[in-house]
Amino acid sequence: MAVTVTFASACTEDGDEGADEVADGEDGTTGGDTSCSEAGSDPGAALEGRVVEVSPGASEGFGQCSSGWATDAPAREPEWTAHVGQSPEGFVDMKVEAYPGGGAVVLTNNVFARFDGAGELLWSSSAGLESAGRVALAVEPEGTILAAYWSWEDDSTGFDRYDGDGNALGAVEVAFNSPSARVWGIERLGEDLMIACEDEGAQGFFQSTLLRVNPMGEVVLRKGNPSLFSTDFAVTPGGQVLFAGVLLSAEDGGVFGNLTPSTGNIQAGNNVGEDFVVTVSNADFSVGRYSTFGTERWLQGYDRAGNFERALAVAGTESGELVAVGSVPIVNFETLGYWYTSEPQIIATDADGNALWTDRVAMLGEASDVAIGEDGAIYVVGGAEGTAVQSDEYGDWPVVERWIRRYAF
Repeated sequence: MAVTVTFASACTEDGDEGADEVADGEDGTTGGDTSCSEAGSDPGAALEGRVVEVSPGASEGFGQCSSGWATDAPAREPEWTAHVGQSPEGFVDMKVEAYPGGGAVVLTNNVFARFDGAGELLWSSSAGLESAGRVALAVEPEGTILAAYWSWEDDSTGFDRYDGDGNALGAVEVAFNSPSARVWGIERLGEDLMIACEDEGAQGFFQSTLLRVNPMGEVVLRKGNPSLFSTDFAVTPGGQVLFAGVLLSAEDGGVFGNLTPSTGNIQAGNNVGEDFVVTVSNADFSVGRYSTFGTERWLQGYDRAGNFERALAVAGTESGELVAVGSVPIVNFETLGYWYTSEPQIIATDADGNALWTDRVAMLGEASDVAIGEDGAIYVVGGAEGTAVQSDEYGDWPVVERWIRRYAF
């Protein structure tokens, strides 16, 4: 993927580059989310006029409010919110990774960008990403960036390495069986890359595939299974892998079990030390923590609207605190969107799953991914229903506005 980088100037232009800061108390906490009919927190000045905001309405929407989800946890406002860019499509994942020394890198359809820790845009590009479908992102300890995307336009995959300023350093050479392999996870394990993707198997059909690639580009491990369909992926420092619900060794690919939640199915995965943490799809906003061998330490649901909540991603600190992000359905709101029928939801928990704070953002959209930096800063990204309209020969529909917010524990 050839990328032309546009560097941010010191001057604002239409408010694009900047983050709007929120100062509400020393830690940003306010009263709890005690009323289901409340709209949620302010999307922020950086998104004002760009996104469809949510306000209380007269209809009941998708369900009744629950009283036991996390209503005793205080609401947390972000340290800042920034506008990232626009995507013509809303069905593409958005990925974020914390950058060494502070800030974050984001990747999605039509957007590849880096922000510093204060929310200033350092550089941004859309070249080659206009038709990006599935995307994957990783930041290496040295500060180099790995970005992979599959293009629906020509059914091809780009997988490239960049320096911290967004300059292309060259393609990451991986011996995929198909030029249309779709990468959905990248992790570093020592000097090697662990790659989760959909690639052709021996019978010529696409299947979930795990690869381990050494620095010379040689595939030293390949495991494929046509019966696996989820996209959870995590690698512990000790080399244990969670891959589409299967627990296996990064050393030889040996399978030693499955990670099976006591209720629901795995939506996304990550690791906290040698433990795995996952989000679970079971109609509630649910998060669980598991041992390396799949023993369930706890599984907690954070229910608000009675149905259709989704926890889409989770990240954790070394001491075990977690942040899970996703969406909750619109309740008491009369207008639903083209891309979204939900509000973004962020919930932080302690190491035992007790809710520490929450944020529900008053706009049509969802929170797609979360990363936690070395300094404990939390970066959350997502999409929102845009007020701008795009057109083609088939009709009109809204753009998706991409955003990033930073929180503190």
